[in-house]
Amino acid sequence: MVEGYSGTPDTPATSLPAFSCGDMVTTAIDEYRRHTGSSLFHDYAKAIGANTRLDGRHDLPASLVVWEDENIGISVPKAQTSQWELQIMTKADKNGLFAGNILETNSACRLSLNKAILTSQQVLASLGAKMVTSIEYSKRLGDRHRFDQPLLYSLLPKLPYSMGAFSEAQLRFINSHYPEDFAAVCRKQL
Repeated sequence: MVEGYSGTPDTPATSLPAFSCGDMVTTAIDEYRRHTGSSLFHDYAKAIGANTRLDGRHDLPASLVVWEDENIGISVPKAQTSQWELQIMTKADKNGLFAGNILETNSACRLSLNKAILTSQQVLASLGAKMVTSIEYSKRLGDRHRFDQPLLYSLLPKLPYSMGAFSEAQLRFINSHYPEDFAAVCRKQL
């Protein structure tokens, strides 16, 4: 909670919940379950694993996965919000539960997360990215009842030759490549 003051510095006038990007993910999870009866991130992980190319070609790689181990996966989102976007996401454990924030991860998962962040940054740097914005979408630390929200990072590189444009301001993201091709290029950088 964040205290809000007005008039007197000694007594808060209001108390508001702190904002977290992860709260928007929580809302999307709940809406998805209400509309489909299914788990958003279990379905998302299946979709990443069973991806088919946007262009329908079968002679080119279809995988969106850049790197993974038993705890973490790096992938290219099918609908990138920024050119060259990568996502890092915790995987569900053997019981189907996700670690949703750093406090819920064990030592092995934290090591995997460190390796995934470093690997992602190295891949993007090797391709020419000069600055990368990283956004963490985690569930609230005190939420002990939600295990369908993974810890998720979005890495958004700022490319000197592919600056944000009017299309992005209008929430229309036009990229000059297929996500499957970008994933293949990233794998070559490993």
